[in-house]
Amino acid sequence: MSESPPLAAESAEAPLAVKRRSPRWQLGLQRLILLIAAIAVWMTVYLNHQRSAFLDTRIKLMVPLANELIVNDPSKIAVVQLEHLWMDDDRWDLYLPGGSYRLCIATRKVADDGLAPVVKSVPLRPGNHRISLMQERGPQSSHVTVSEGKTTHFDVRDTVEWDPLINSVGGGRFSLNEQLPPDKPVVLYRRRFMQVNSTPGSGNTPNGTSAGILLWIERTSGSTPKP
Repeated sequence: MSESPPLAAESAEAPLAVKRRSPRWQLGLQRLILLIAAIAVWMTVYLNHQRSAFLDTRIKLMVPLANELIVNDPSKIAVVQLEHLWMDDDRWDLYLPGGSYRLCIATRKVADDGLAPVVKSVPLRPGNHRISLMQERGPQSSHVTVSEGKTTHFDVRDTVEWDPLINSVGGGRFSLNEQLPPDKPVVLYRRRFMQVNSTPGSGNTPNGTSAGILLWIERTSGSTPKP
């Protein structure tokens, strides 16, 4: 009995797997997705940069309105009035350069400009201060307090004739941060009381000088700022 010839399948090697090549359109889609992602990232960076520049401009415009003390020149007086916490309460932040100063208050002969006879004054050292002026009116008297923190600089009381409770003109100054030369007085507050006329409950704007409140800072004589 003759032997069967060996099968060709047993002697032949297994055919190699045919590698399939990705279609050209698939490779192009991947590149397109990467390109779109790169454009999106670039546009985001560009828009953020534009937005930041816009916000920087807005911030610079709003800084003077923030009622914050800014000292750009240490050789000058810097002052800004703070926001009102309640009626008839005024506060200021201020910086005084080297030298000697005093805080003054006047309640008589207050004019539209200039100064008035000093009723009380206290020395102020160079540096930062927060001055507060508060007014309390009653049926028989008026009360004006000027303080700094827990220290009361002035406590002025006067009769109803001094402030007839009709109306007044003026008030606090420096709603925006300002820097001023140290050799000139800085008026923080100027208010003039109206004068009583023949009509009950009404008054006239005073001509010349009148009773009122004048609060200012001035350098004392012989004082020179430190370099």
